[in-house]
Amino acid sequence: SGSHDRVRQWYQRRVSSGINDRVSSGIQRRVHGSSERTKRDNMKVACIISLLLVVMSSVLAKPQDYAAQPYSYTYAVKDDYAKTNFGESASGAGDNAQGSYYVSLPDGRLQTVTYTVAGNGGYVAEVAYQK
Repeated sequence: SGSHDRVRQWYQRRVSSGINDRVSSGIQRRVHGSSERTKRDNMKVACIISLLLVVMSSVLAKPQDYAAQPYSYTYAVKDDYAKTNFGESASGAGDNAQGSYYVSLPDGRLQTVTYTVAGNGGYVAEVAYQK
């Protein structure tokens, strides 16, 4: 009976250590496999994001075929104490623009520039002075 108990204890130790070895190695495999899978998934995501960025930058880098929206604005600043007087009025649509701007000069004159831009015709300005 004594030798039988020793054999049973030896067998239980052996079986339980084998089970523990198999369980721990399985856990390590799962953890290691999970880590590898996570790295692989992260790499896939990084590649997809990189590809999307390349495609978006190439699309945005190409000139877009659209006409500029019509616009119009005016502003003016006049401060008698600081002797400041300037302003601008402009409007345009597509490749055309027109407008004028003015500024008080130190000698008391008012300089006014009236301009037009017509397509590729360039900037055409007319300068006038008033006392």
